[in-house]
Amino acid sequence: MAALILSENIQYFSSDEKPRKILEYIDKLIVLFPDFEYFYIHTYEIILEPDFTERKKIYSINGEIRVAMQRLGYIETPRDANVMHVLTEKGRLVKSKGGHFKYLKSIAPKKDWFKIIPITTSIFFGILTIGISIWNIKLSKNRDKSVIEIEKQYKKIDSLKQKIKELEKK
Repeated sequence: MAALILSENIQYFSSDEKPRKILEYIDKLIVLFPDFEYFYIHTYEIILEPDFTERKKIYSINGEIRVAMQRLGYIETPRDANVMHVLTEKGRLVKSKGGHFKYLKSIAPKKDWFKIIPITTSIFFGILTIGISIWNIKLSKNRDKSVIEIEKQYKKIDSLKQKIKELEKK
């Protein structure tokens, strides 16, 4: 008689945690794979987690890791090998960058400071010029008002001098 062995269907990761863990394992595994030779992912999972109890966590998402790596374009299954894989050109590039996360960081758009600095200084000096122009307009209006008031004062002084002269003549 054959013995019936039931395997436990234990979920080690929650549905929110699973995608993050898959990417973490991809990041760790991709640097271990050979560049041009065929390999079994299973072999490198053993190298990554030598402890069997910890390895069970990787085994629980083994299929998702493989599918994710194929969808990302890091590995492919050769025609003559069913369970073996080989790194693609993109996979070798990711490996040379040091893993999945470092690769993503390297392809992220970088800030071009040679463009940002001139734009920022142009905006700064534009605002400064507008501010000085407004200040100049306000000062010239105040100066015009002051000139008018001074002219009025001179007219009053002149009229008072005239009255004094008239009073002196009498």
